[in-house]
Amino acid sequence: MPGDFLVIGNTWTIRMSTITVLLAMAFLSFVISCSKQKAAKPPMPKFSGLSQEDRTRLAQQRAIATAAAKQRYGTSILKKTVADLPVLQGLIPEPLIFSPLCANCAK
Repeated sequence: MPGDFLVIGNTWTIRMSTITVLLAMAFLSFVISCSKQKAAKPPMPKFSGLSQEDRTRLAQQRAIATAAAKQRYGTSILKKTVADLPVLQGLIPEPLIFSPLCANCAK
């Protein structure tokens, strides 16, 4: 009899442990699936065309950058490509980039 009680106790313990583990796994699966739904990508921002005022200002800024590049490097044409970046970056003085006045420049 004492041996039978021990076997029943072990079986009950194993069953309860198994049920506990299964319930814990189900709960964690539910929590993970809920967190994935909340972490969905935000919608892409919507962009609109430039206003005439913005296009005019952009053209003025491009003319200033082109004139500065021509004066400093002898480059007369900027092609509006990645190849222009070294020239444009060379126009920005390094102390300005790391200045507190240019808080967004170093980001």
